[in-house]
Amino acid sequence: MTDPPPRGWSWKVADPAANAELGLLYEPGTWGDLLKAAWAVPLARRVAVDGPPTLLDPFAGAASYPLVPAAAERLRSAPSLGIEDLLDDFLRRGRLPSTGALALAAAGEGARLVVYDVHTARRATWRGLPGVTVAEELRSGEELLAARASEADLVLVDPYDLFERFEALLPAALSAQAPLLLYLYNKAPRGPKALARYRAFRERLTALAGKRCVRVGRAPSDALLPRAYHEVLLVAPPPLARALDPVLGDVTRRLAAAVAEAGAYEAPGETT
Repeated sequence: MTDPPPRGWSWKVADPAANAELGLLYEPGTWGDLLKAAWAVPLARRVAVDGPPTLLDPFAGAASYPLVPAAAERLRSAPSLGIEDLLDDFLRRGRLPSTGALALAAAGEGARLVVYDVHTARRATWRGLPGVTVAEELRSGEELLAARASEADLVLVDPYDLFERFEALLPAALSAQAPLLLYLYNKAPRGPKALARYRAFRERLTALAGKRCVRVGRAPSDALLPRAYHEVLLVAPPPLARALDPVLGDVTRRLAAAVAEAGAYEAPGETT
């Protein structure tokens, strides 16, 4: 499959050799990435209790990314996320792991991760990693959902544009009964149309979830005048969702508070 056409801008770091032409439309290591990781790790550990699980990540991105200064500063200023033991090895190498890589590590020995990404260079970063199968024969994340979701014990769905195309993605993601972790860049603060779209997303998610529980975690995109909110959403059987409530609720409240408090009070021009 050929790579998608360029959109004019892509994320890059200062060292050209580190970019590997990943073609990203966002910077890895946002507050949303940290929140997503803080949910994915305890969730993966929980589903691994009954034996080595199969994880599915159809919009996997790269296996890891260069640790840029902005992401490193967020990690330094963040409260404890309960994932530090898994992050340390990556950080020592100047890397930031993807959510899929962290979830696989959290799931432990024998766990399997099936991944796909539409971009050739990002997909290539997964090849040869222990426990990882790259669905090379497919052409899209949607195809991977259709082909393999029924055999998964946990599904991760976090395309950067879920807000724009949830009508197509949610039915496929929720067709299986496996726990589902979604990431949404919630643009509702941008005006009435965006708010209406967010409400439509939530209504559709609730309808498709059926008797499964839905949990939503939310943090501002920025400390000062956030343009959007990072949201992580879990759809899971009631026993699993309720078992995770204490840890997910606690880490989300602490992270959201840390971001909001950083921009809550200013003393412009003052130095200490």
